[in-house]
Amino acid sequence: MRNSVLTATLAGALLSVASPASACDADESDASFILREADGSTKMIGSLSDLKAVQRALQGDRKIVLWTRIDGDAYVISDPTTLARARAIFERDNGLDARQEALEREMDALHDREQADGDAIEREEEALDRRQEALDDEQDRASDAMSLDLETLVRQAIQSGKAQRP
Repeated sequence: MRNSVLTATLAGALLSVASPASACDADESDASFILREADGSTKMIGSLSDLKAVQRALQGDRKIVLWTRIDGDAYVISDPTTLARARAIFERDNGLDARQEALEREMDALHDREQADGDAIEREEEALDRRQEALDDEQDRASDAMSLDLETLVRQAIQSGKAQRP
């Protein structure tokens, strides 16, 4: 199942999504990575159920952490060097989010014009659909690469003792 990056805000007991980015609920056997900033903003690759678990585990604590579930075990990492590296990995997706939003705006505009010229609009819509498929493939590859890099980072933090169980 495709993992995607989700930007969210953990606020109180409610889970509110603060970005148009979509999320796939990853299979529970997959690793999950959730970078929670002091302001509560969150970037993640993994399962929405893990995001809810982080919310429960951190209960309003505003420290910056990388929470992970890997090999069935949960860890919290607060080491500044590891956090900086995790941020850099997550930032790789920023350009894709902007491109996705731009493509969605183009698609919306096309649908608005659809009444005017059906055949031309249909051809444009097919071209946009092909671009969407290509972007989806690129997002999948980026997410997979980010997940592998985060897994390597977390395993190093676990081995070095920088990761603690929540």
